[in-house]
Amino acid sequence: MKKSLCAGSALLAIAIGSTPAFARAAGGAGQTDVKAAAAEPQAATSASPQVNQPEVGDIIVTAQKRSESINKVGLSITAVTGEALERQGIASTADLVKIVPGFNFTPSAYGTPVLTLRGIGFYDTALGASPTVSAYVDEAPLPLSAMAQGVSLDLDRVEVLKGPQGTLFGQNATGGAINYIAAKPTDTFRAGADLTYGRFNRVEAKGFLSGPLSDTLEARIAVRYDRSDDWQRSYTRNETSGKGDFLTGRILLDWRPSDRLKVSFNANGWRDKSDNQAAQLVAIVTTKFPSLTTYPLPPRNNRAADWDPGLELSRDSNFWQTSLRIDYQLSDYAKITSISAYEQLRRRSIVDADGTAIANYSLFTPGHSRDFSQELRLAGDVGSVKYVVGGNYAFDKIHDEADPNALISRCPFVGVAKAVSDQTVRSYAVFGNLDFKIADTVTLQGGVRYTDQHRQYAGCTYDGGTGGPRSFAAVLSAVATARSGQPVTIPSEGCGTLGPSFLPGVVHSELNEDNV
Repeated sequence: MKKSLCAGSALLAIAIGSTPAFARAAGGAGQTDVKAAAAEPQAATSASPQVNQPEVGDIIVTAQKRSESINKVGLSITAVTGEALERQGIASTADLVKIVPGFNFTPSAYGTPVLTLRGIGFYDTALGASPTVSAYVDEAPLPLSAMAQGVSLDLDRVEVLKGPQGTLFGQNATGGAINYIAAKPTDTFRAGADLTYGRFNRVEAKGFLSGPLSDTLEARIAVRYDRSDDWQRSYTRNETSGKGDFLTGRILLDWRPSDRLKVSFNANGWRDKSDNQAAQLVAIVTTKFPSLTTYPLPPRNNRAADWDPGLELSRDSNFWQTSLRIDYQLSDYAKITSISAYEQLRRRSIVDADGTAIANYSLFTPGHSRDFSQELRLAGDVGSVKYVVGGNYAFDKIHDEADPNALISRCPFVGVAKAVSDQTVRSYAVFGNLDFKIADTVTLQGGVRYTDQHRQYAGCTYDGGTGGPRSFAAVLSAVATARSGQPVTIPSEGCGTLGPSFLPGVVHSELNEDNV
């Protein structure tokens, strides 16, 4: 809706973005769960089982929802230890482009990041757009890409699974899946802190505390705060923008009342008050408005940009997640695992999209979501067979807005409008995966998943309440009256979306799909 709102009225060409560099990690030392006391690599990549490779530098991964050596995983996977991430300055999902070949992170103009693996990604700036590369924290899903900002805090490792992961991880892993494994509580007291200072007075402070609270309960607390001064500057007046202000934290509790039972609680979240990047003007393509046709182009400097005077570009967004994992060893051949997770995301963001100090086009994008997921699975080994069977349930309720402000524009209306959408998504799935070792060097693997999803949608573009003969409501009322053949008056702040009969009303739709 927000793309069609002013279709044909674009006055400016803008460019926002960056070009990532891809590099394969070099060797080094990292703290991992190893099978031999030898120097481990920073990153390990496995494209197929390598059973003849010596067990030196093994990283134990959970790519197939069980712990096993990366050298025995028949998947294309990159695993990087927490210490290697620290040494290479990997502080966010965007930084993974430095160490994961084939991965790309695109910070879209309106705030929703786009994750791409092997060229598979879904570019959509809406908050509720389902990704094609899913992110997980300790196997608890982050259903929206915007949630993944603070996941790189205090990690044991990160696992990037390339290619479709539909059988074990679901339909939102067409390109792959990224599993962040948090550093776990320790049975002895440990603590650490780190302070970094850089250009634009950037300060990154982080630390953790870990240790036992009782004979059966261990805890770990980690926090990181990033701040920096403005880095962009207006080239038409003395103003700056681009500050950083990001805080994230995590609390972990591990309870082991017996040898068979383990309960893990994870509470994590972040808040972001950083500035959105201002657009940089590239060209003027209209002759209708003298104030635009005579507007100066910026100097050849990527820090030079422009935005409306008095427009506050800072975000006010926050996210929190809680998850509870229960592992119970039923027998030597079977373990049952339950993972419950609940998330809330709130986004408030303003983007000046025209790259000028003229109120041509800016966009306010508030939104929020509530998400719940539950997974229950049974896994184990029986002779030469390894198995995983289970089911998932997910519920997502997403509210998204796009409120454009176009005062000096070739849009037929003047002022503001508000495109609103609400989605409710319910997903049900059952899955199974088998590994059958038919020889010392050959393993046969098979998996299947059935998913049933129900998506409901309600949306409309509302008048912004500015009033006047060229308001959004007045213009749409005139169109509806002319095309429907009957008098139509859309009230101030009323719904202006016109249906097939050219009468205004909220659009309701649903999409029900199931697949194997």
